[in-house]
Amino acid sequence: MSVLSTILGSSIVSKAVDWIAEWFTTRKETKKAEAEMKMKLAEAKTQAQIDLYKTGLVGDIAWEKNAQDNSGWKDEMLVLVFSLPLIGGFIPGLDVYIDRGFHAFDSMPDWYQASIGVIVASVFGVRKFSDLMSMKKGVNLSRIDEIKALLQHQKELNDR
Repeated sequence: MSVLSTILGSSIVSKAVDWIAEWFTTRKETKKAEAEMKMKLAEAKTQAQIDLYKTGLVGDIAWEKNAQDNSGWKDEMLVLVFSLPLIGGFIPGLDVYIDRGFHAFDSMPDWYQASIGVIVASVFGVRKFSDLMSMKKGVNLSRIDEIKALLQHQKELNDR
């Protein structure tokens, strides 16, 4: 009976050890698969954001091209209006009035200043003019920095 119990006992212990080893192996493979899925999901989200920004940039370029194609007398009028302070600065006595005008414009409501910025941007097709106007208030709307950050994030994910 001692031989039978030795054979039977070692068989049970061997099966238990095999089962435990298989459980740890399966658990390790499951964790690895979950980590890979999380990484692929993060990469897909990042790529989707990059694609959205690229699409937005293509739309911006098309908007500017359309504005340039539809230009007319408004361009010349705005060039004249923007040139008057420059020219007036060289005429003695007019600099006081130019300075007063800029101070008056600076004290106007933000919505009015932004409206002038939008008008200039739409006439000249310079979409980034609105970014320059917003930087006055300390806000930068540039998408380029966001795209660079997303690309850097994706590269870091790939390097892992």
